[in-house]
Amino acid sequence: KMYRAVGGTVKGIEQGSVKPDGTLETQFSRNGWIFNTALTSGPLEPGYIFTMPESELLLAEAAVEYPQYFSGAKIHYDNAVNASFIFYGLTGEDATAYLNSLDSKSVGWTGAPEKIAAIQYQRLVTLNQVKPMETYLNYLKTGYPETPLALTATHPNKPYRLVYPQSEYVGNSANVPNISTNDVFVKNAFTPFWNRN
Repeated sequence: KMYRAVGGTVKGIEQGSVKPDGTLETQFSRNGWIFNTALTSGPLEPGYIFTMPESELLLAEAAVEYPQYFSGAKIHYDNAVNASFIFYGLTGEDATAYLNSLDSKSVGWTGAPEKIAAIQYQRLVTLNQVKPMETYLNYLKTGYPETPLALTATHPNKPYRLVYPQSEYVGNSANVPNISTNDVFVKNAFTPFWNRN
């Protein structure tokens, strides 16, 4: 969905639908409408190799997936959210209020159908502005957060992999498999190993 704030209320447009009459394309954010005030340096914004929220979310995921080796999933999850709030210039109190308000919902720790769903939701919220590719790949891997298909979708599911750009076929043709559009929508030999199950 694309979102815009109207009188303090966030309104969305379902992907593939027509924007409401009387609105302009520029009124809708393409990505991260709420974080625009947090990241204001534009091209001077620092790059990040690995953030504390990302580290904590990976530890939470490891504790959920491999409890025989890792522990403290909820602690790492809470630490990730707190670190994210600090990263974006908010306070620990803001993080606590947010976690409490979210907890029983389907994307919160207690209300999530699977704990990975809660972790993935926080990964999307926390990292989408600084690590969008990692966020998207984890979305492909886990299927969370669950999002509807676009109204204009031509396949019954979302793609399972990314497609190589034309420049790869031109400059690196010996090493790039020839993948058709249909190949990205089915699980096959071209699907990344981590997304084949």
